[in-house]
Amino acid sequence: MSGKVVDLTDIFLKEKAQSAGLETKQFSALLSIKSIDKENRRIRAIASTGNLDRDNEIILPEAFNESLPIYVAKNNVVLAAHQHRLSDGRSPVVANVISASVTSAGLEVILEFHTVTALAEEYWQLYSQKIQKALSVGFISIEGNYEQRNGKSVFVHKKVELLEISCVPVPSNREALTKAKQKKLDFVSDKKQQREDEKLLDELRALDPDFDTECEEFAKDILGLDDIKADESGSDFFDIDNDKDIDDYSELICGKKEISLRDFSF
Repeated sequence: MSGKVVDLTDIFLKEKAQSAGLETKQFSALLSIKSIDKENRRIRAIASTGNLDRDNEIILPEAFNESLPIYVAKNNVVLAAHQHRLSDGRSPVVANVISASVTSAGLEVILEFHTVTALAEEYWQLYSQKIQKALSVGFISIEGNYEQRNGKSVFVHKKVELLEISCVPVPSNREALTKAKQKKLDFVSDKKQQREDEKLLDELRALDPDFDTECEEFAKDILGLDDIKADESGSDFFDIDNDKDIDDYSELICGKKEISLRDFSF
C-alpha cells in the first residue's frame, strides 16, 4: 500500500480547537537565556513574554497558569518549528520541558535536549552556541479581549491552553530582545550620553576656569550638599532632584527662571 502520510496529530489538534470554536495559534519570541548546562544539555530561558507580537497580540504571563502543569506532566515536548511530523515520517521532538514556571518576566522553562536523534543534536548545537535564539508556543486561546495599548487596539490573551513549545528561527515577537543584546544597546546609549556630557563640561570649563570650584560652592550654599563635583563623567553635578533650588539659583545669579544645561555659566 502506498500513499501520502497524513499528520493525524495536527488534524486532531485542529479539530479539537474547531469543535470548541477556538483557533490554534503560535506566538514566538527571542530567548532570554539565563543559563546553559552543557553537561546535562539543558537551557534555562524565558520562552514567552508579555510583549506585543507582529499580529498585534499579547499573551499575559499568567495566561499559562492553568494549563502549564498539565503540559509539563503529560506531554512536555519541544518541537522543531511546530512540525507534528517530519516529511519522512520521523519525529520532530528535539527536547523536553523538564521544568516550567510563570514569572513576571514571562514563561520560564528549562529545556533538556535528548540524544536520540541527529535532529535533536543539531538543535542542541544551534541553541547552546546561540546560533538560533527563538522559541515559539503553540496554544489555543481560551479567554481574551481587545484592549487599547499605546494608542493601538491589541488582542490580549488572558487564558490559553499550552499545546507545545517549538524551536523556530524567526520570532514573531519583535520586541523581545535578549538581555545581552539589551545591555549592549544600553551601553552604547550610555557612552553616547557620556561623550555629550564631557563635551558640555569642556565648553563650560573653557568659558570659566573656576567652573569646578563654583559647582561645589553652588552645591553647598544653594542645595545644602557637602560633597558634589562635576567629574569627568559629567553626571554627578547634574543629577539633582531639587528643581526648585536650581530655578531659584538661576533666577538670582543668572537672571533666568528656566535654564538649560548650556545656560550654566557661573
